[in-house]
Amino acid sequence: EKPMKQSINKTNLIYETANAIQGLTQKDAQIIINVFLKKMKEHFKCDETIRLAGFGTFEVKEYPERTGINPNTKKSIVIPAQKRVKFKAASNILE
Repeated sequence: EKPMKQSINKTNLIYETANAIQGLTQKDAQIIINVFLKKMKEHFKCDETIRLAGFGTFEVKEYPERTGINPNTKKSIVIPAQKRVKFKAASNILE
């Protein structure tokens, strides 16, 4: 039987970060993580790629408008163009 997959949320990440660095409070860890996420969003808004060595690359990709099908009505719908952040993990991320 496979073990259940676990996930971590922002609160857990803040807690684990504070515990991993001696003298760092949870409040300080929260500030650091919030600033990090805010800076990432700012760079994404400028369509910039973020490369974190040993972790991966975040890239803003533009997807063109396309036609899709509403699964409930089976009618064609237009899915508008949109930007999404694509993540490609570093080859050694699981080491």
